[in-house]
Amino acid sequence: MILIIQKEVQSAMKKIFNQNRLLFFLYGSWFLTCLILILIFGNVSISSWVNTNHNYFLDSFFKYFKALSTIYSEKYFEDPDSNSVFFLLEGENAAKVESGTRLVVKRDSGGAVEQCVIATITDKSTKPSNFLKIRNPNDTTTYATEPPQDPFEVGYYIPIPAGAYAEIVPSGFNISQEQTVGGNVVYYPPQRTTFPALNKSRGYPIGRARVNIINPNPDYASAVPTQYKYFDYTIPVNSVITIRVYQNREGGNRKKGRGCEFRRNLYESPELVSQANYDNFYQWFNGDNIANKLIAESQTEVGGGGTIGNVYNTALLTGAATEPEKTINDGNAGILSPGNPSTSTILVAQDTNYYQFYRSDPAAGGDNSLWFVATGTLSCKSFAGIGGHASNVEIEITVERANQAGVVVFETEPSDASPDIWFENDLSFKISNVGEHFGNVQNQNIQTATPAIIDTGFFDCFTFGNGVESYRIRDSLKGEAFTYGNRVTTTAAQEYKEVHRFADLTYSGIFNNESNVNKLNEFNLGLLNFKNLEESFASIQKTVARQTDILVLQEDRISYVLAGKDLLSDAGGGGALTSVPEVLGQQIARLEEFGISRNPESYAEFGADKFFTDEQRGAVIQLKGGAYNNESLTVISEAGMRSYFRDLFHSTFDQQKVGGFDPYMNEYVLSSNSNRLPFVGECDLCGTSRDIQLQPNTPFTFCVNVTQEVGTVNIDYVLPSGGNNNIVTEDGTGTTNEIMHTEVNSAAPSGSDIVTEDATSNNSYTITVLYNGNSFTTGAVTASGTLQIDKNSVYADIVAITVSSNAITTDSVEITTFCPEPDQITITQVSITSNAERGLFILIFLFILIFLSIFIFFFFHKDDENKSYSFFWLSKETSILINNWFMMYFLSVVLIGTVYPIFLDVISSQKISVGPPFYHKLIIPFLVPFLLMMAIGPKLRWIKSHLEDKIYLISFFIISILLAYYVLKNFNQNILTNTILISSALYLFFITIRDFFIKKYKNISQNIAHFGFSLLILSILLNNLFSDEIITNLKVGETFENSKTKIVFESIDQKNEKNYSAIIANFSIRSSNGEEDSLSPELRIYNQPTIATSEADIKTNLLTDKFIVINLVQNQDYFNVRYQVKPFMLWIWLSVILISFGGIVSFLKKHHEK
Repeated sequence: MILIIQKEVQSAMKKIFNQNRLLFFLYGSWFLTCLILILIFGNVSISSWVNTNHNYFLDSFFKYFKALSTIYSEKYFEDPDSNSVFFLLEGENAAKVESGTRLVVKRDSGGAVEQCVIATITDKSTKPSNFLKIRNPNDTTTYATEPPQDPFEVGYYIPIPAGAYAEIVPSGFNISQEQTVGGNVVYYPPQRTTFPALNKSRGYPIGRARVNIINPNPDYASAVPTQYKYFDYTIPVNSVITIRVYQNREGGNRKKGRGCEFRRNLYESPELVSQANYDNFYQWFNGDNIANKLIAESQTEVGGGGTIGNVYNTALLTGAATEPEKTINDGNAGILSPGNPSTSTILVAQDTNYYQFYRSDPAAGGDNSLWFVATGTLSCKSFAGIGGHASNVEIEITVERANQAGVVVFETEPSDASPDIWFENDLSFKISNVGEHFGNVQNQNIQTATPAIIDTGFFDCFTFGNGVESYRIRDSLKGEAFTYGNRVTTTAAQEYKEVHRFADLTYSGIFNNESNVNKLNEFNLGLLNFKNLEESFASIQKTVARQTDILVLQEDRISYVLAGKDLLSDAGGGGALTSVPEVLGQQIARLEEFGISRNPESYAEFGADKFFTDEQRGAVIQLKGGAYNNESLTVISEAGMRSYFRDLFHSTFDQQKVGGFDPYMNEYVLSSNSNRLPFVGECDLCGTSRDIQLQPNTPFTFCVNVTQEVGTVNIDYVLPSGGNNNIVTEDGTGTTNEIMHTEVNSAAPSGSDIVTEDATSNNSYTITVLYNGNSFTTGAVTASGTLQIDKNSVYADIVAITVSSNAITTDSVEITTFCPEPDQITITQVSITSNAERGLFILIFLFILIFLSIFIFFFFHKDDENKSYSFFWLSKETSILINNWFMMYFLSVVLIGTVYPIFLDVISSQKISVGPPFYHKLIIPFLVPFLLMMAIGPKLRWIKSHLEDKIYLISFFIISILLAYYVLKNFNQNILTNTILISSALYLFFITIRDFFIKKYKNISQNIAHFGFSLLILSILLNNLFSDEIITNLKVGETFENSKTKIVFESIDQKNEKNYSAIIANFSIRSSNGEEDSLSPELRIYNQPTIATSEADIKTNLLTDKFIVINLVQNQDYFNVRYQVKPFMLWIWLSVILISFGGIVSFLKKHHEK
C-alpha cells in the first residue's frame, strides 16, 4: 500500500515534531489534568465513608481503652531536686497509662489504701539509664572534687535503670524508699585487686567485695543490743541482684611448654531474682544456689589450650582482720586474716578459681563486715623488670532490694457497674409466712431490722486483701476477662419496645450441606445479624440481590451493599467461625440524589436494565449494568417529558405507580392509578383536628404524625365554657337521701337539696405532649389556647398527646395539630461531586487547551506544496503514524470518560458515572499493537523497509510469547489475554535492551523512554496478576495462617500527639519462604474535627510492597486486618522516572545541537 504525502519524508517528519512540540506539551498537561480528576473522583466515596462512620470508629477507639487496668511498680526513685517520684513501668504496665491519666491508689508503701486517693501522671516517657542523680549512701570514699569524674562509674551515684517511667507527685498516700537497712539499692563501685608482675615472687590476687553496709547508726557502739560498725541488710523476695567477676592474666599462646599463657575467666550474671526472704547476702547466695550458676555460666579462655576450674566453698571464713588480704604469695596458704589462719584460709591454685565468704568476726575484734571473696590465677614474674604478667580479679555487685512493703499498685479509674443487672445461680431460699427471707449466711428478722445475707458463690474478679484486684487472667492486657457465666436478668425501669428498623438489612442463619443443618429460616436479631444502612436516605423500599452486591433502593438514594461470600461455619452449623470480612459489607451510595420514593411497585427489570420512578423528584430512572462499579444511571424522563412527569407525580402523590417491561416492544410500561399507598401506623396526620369526648377522671391519649420536617409544631386546643351541667345524684331511697356533690374549685358552692352549676368556669384542663423523649405541657388551663413544641429531629416524627381534666362529667375538647413550620435557613452545599460551577470551570479550561492546540497547528504549520513523495507500508513513517493514531485514540477515550459526565451534568443536570471497566474494555485491546509498533517502528528504515534483514525481531517475539506463557501457566483465568499483553510488553522490553548494546544506535533518549514504557506495562500487569490480599478479624495475641502467610497480632500500643490519639498495632508476618517482617499500622482519632483514619504501614523492597491496615470491628474486641502484597510497585515508579528522563535527554540533546 502506497501513501502519498506532500513533503520530503525525513525532514518533514522532523518538522512536524518540532513545530508541534507545544501541541504535545499541551496534550500532556491535559492528560495529567484528566488523571488528577480521575483520582479525585475515585476518592470521593472514600472521604464520604470516613465522614459518615467516624463516630463508630471514635466509639470503638475509646471503648477499647476504657477497660479497667491495674498498674504495678516495684522500683521507684525520688527526684532529689523536686517532689516527683518516678515509677518504673515494666512489661505491659507501660502500655496501660499515658501522660495525664488519673489513677486510683490501691496500695502504697504502707500497704493497702483504705480511702479513695487519686494520683495523676504528670508525665510518662522513656528515660535513659542514670537520668537521676541520687547519692550512693554506701559510698564512703573521700573525693577531691564532688561530684568526681564519671560519678556513676566510681559509685558516687546509685545506678538508675533505663525504661518507661511515670512521673507522679504523691499527695495523700505514702511513697517512701525502703526504710530497712540498705535502702532500695546497694551498690559498690567495681573492686579490683592485682598481684603485679614486678613483684619479687609470683602470687595470687584475692578479689574482695563487701556485701553488707556501714551501720547507719552513728552511736552503734553504745546501742543495746550490741551493734557493730557494719550491718547486714536483708534480701527481700523479688529483689534483683547482678554479679560480675573477672579473673585475668595477660600472656601469649604457650609454645613447647614455655612462656606465660593468658588465662581469663568471666562471669556476668543475668538479673538474679531472689526467690525468698533472706537475712543477708551470704544466705541468699547459698539459698538460691547461685554458685551453680556461677560455675556453669562462667566463660573461660586459656592461651595454647587448657581449662580453668571454678569451685565454691560454702563454709564461712572468719577472722579478726577488717579486710581480707589482697594477695597471696606463691607457695603460701591463702590466709585472709593473718592472726586467724585456722578459720580464714582459702584455697589457691593456678588452674582453679575458688570462691568463699569471709566475715570480720566481732568476737575476735573485727567490725562485722561481710565479704565475697574470689581468687585469681598465678601471676607471671618479670626478669630484671622486663616481661611478666600481672594477675587481676575484679568484682562488681549491685543489689536492687524489693520494697518489703510490697509493690505500689494503681488502678485506672473504673466505670460504675449497672445497679439493675442481676445474675442467677442455682440457689433458692424460702420466704416465711410473715414475709421474712431466709439466707445461707443470715436470715431476715423484721422486728430487729436484720437483713438476710446470701453468699452467691460466684464472682467476676479476684481480690487478694492487699489492695490488688484483677478481672483478667494474669492481669494481662492479652488475658481473657473473667465472666460470671450465669444467666442475667434486669430490673431496669426502661420500657422495651419494638424497634422499627426501616433502613436495615438482615440475613438468616446458614445452611451446612455437610451436616444438613438448615437455618435459612432463622432471623434472630439478637445475634446482631443485620446491617445498619444510612437512615437519612429514609426507608428501604426495594432490594435486588446480585452476584457481588445487593442493589438497595431507598426513598431518597440508590446504593449498593457489598455482599461477602465466604462465611464459614463449624461442623454442626452452630455458628460462624470466621467472616471475611462480613456477610454484608460496606454501603456505597451513588452520587446522584435519586431514590424510589414510596413506589417499589414501579420497579421493573429486564436483562441489565432496571427501571423505576422517583415521585418526590418527579423522575423516571434507568439503571444499566450488573454491579456497583459498572452501573450507569440515566433520567429517561428528561427526554422531553420532564414537566409531564413532574406534574403527574405531584398530582398523584402517595398513589400507586405500577411499572413493567414489555420485552416484545422493548419498552418500560408505567401506569399511574388512584389507589392510595399503604402507610404504617394509625396516627392522625398533622393538619387535622380531633374532637375528644373526655370522660371524668379518664385521660385521653392519641398520636399524630408530624412528618420528617423540622420546625415549630403548633397544637391548638378549644376548651368548653362554663362548669358542669349536672352534679346531683340520688341513691334511690327518696329525697332525704339525695347526695350533694360540691364542685371542685367552685367559687361559691350553694344549695341544700339540689345543687346547680355556678356561673363561673371552674374546671381546668391539662394538655401534655411527649415528643422524642421530651415532655411539653400547658399546665392546668381554663381557656383555649396554643401549645408549641420544638420538633428538632427528622427521625422522630410522632407526637403523643394526652388530655385530662378535673371535671366530673363528660366534656368535649377539640385538638388541632399543625404540621411543622420550618425555620428559614440558608444552606450552602459544598460538594466535589455535584458542583456545576466546578464542572463549568473544567470545561472552560479544556476548551482553552484544545483551542490553543488547534491554533498552533494551523497557524504555525507550513505545507510544501511543490514536492510530493511516497513511502512504503513497512517503514518508519508508517509505524509513527499508526502509533500517533493510537495515542490520539487513548487520549480521546480518557477525554470522553472524564469530561462527558461533567458536560452532561452542566447542560442537562443528568448524572452518570463511568467506572474502570469502561477504560479496560476500550484501551486494553489496542494496547497490544501499540506496544508492538513501539518495538518494531524504531528498527525500520525511512520510506521503505524489508523483513528479511529483521529476523531478530521475529525471534524476540517468539521468545516473548514462550516466556509469558511459562510465567502464566499456573493461572487459569484469562490466560490468553494476559499472555498476549505480557508477551507484547516483554517484546518491547527485549528490543530496547538489545538496543542499549548496539554502538551505532545513537537515539539514546528514545531507547530510555521506550524501555521505561515497557517496564511500566510489565510492572502493572505483573502487579495485577501476582497481588495477594488477606482480610480477616483478629484479637490481640491471635494468629491467622494460610499456605502462603502467617500473621501474628503481637501487641498494641497507644500514643497521644498534639492533634490526635492513635492505636498502634504490632504485627509479625512470616511468608512461606521464611521471610519475616514487622509492621505497625495505626488507627488515628483526630481532635478538630473528630475524624477517624486508618494509617497503613508499608514495607517496600526491590520486588514487593507489603501493606497492612486495621479497623476496629463494631461492638467487638476484634480488629479488622487487611494485608496486601503488591509486587513491582517500585518498578512502576522507576519506569515513570525513566520515561521522563528520556524526554529530558531528548530536549537537552536538541538544545545542544542548536
